[in-house]
Amino acid sequence: IEDIYPCLPVQEGLLFATLKDPAAYMVQLSVLIEGPLDPTLFQWVWEQTAQSQATFRTRFLMGTSQRPDLNLQVVATKFGAQWTTGDWQGQSIEKAEAEFTLHEREKGFPRHRPMIKFGLFQLAPQKYKYIVSAHHAILDGWSIGLMTQSIFGYYSGKVPPPTISFKEVVTHIKSQSVEKAAKFW
Repeated sequence: IEDIYPCLPVQEGLLFATLKDPAAYMVQLSVLIEGPLDPTLFQWVWEQTAQSQATFRTRFLMGTSQRPDLNLQVVATKFGAQWTTGDWQGQSIEKAEAEFTLHEREKGFPRHRPMIKFGLFQLAPQKYKYIVSAHHAILDGWSIGLMTQSIFGYYSGKVPPPTISFKEVVTHIKSQSVEKAAKFW
């Protein structure tokens, strides 16, 4: 374990819904990649991106018997990627993708594993479908752009610049006065 810190209130709300419905707040991003791609390098790039971003290595601990109100983010030192790879050549791509994404939504995220999973499927020579399934508690619209920059940076041999740690964001938000915020709004 690299670090432990509290969940943000918005994360708690998102995660609570997931306890009832494994697909709740699961974001699925599907990208068509055309051109030469080294699948082994692509997976390695993801490992590098995850190692540089603690949110991808985060698991959530929702309460304990002694402290049911204490919800924590537990950052693992190693990523432990959940990859599915396959060959969809000669199949209906739409049907294969629909079945895969539905299956991922039904499974949800295994407890104590990262809340992000990947699929990479060959559609034709030099044509791939890349699918990311992530929980909204770790990935939002803004961070998708950062994630994409990091991935393609590593893939092209450039180490992306460091970013602010999510722990710093949590610490800042938790240090804010609830009373002042209530008055402001």
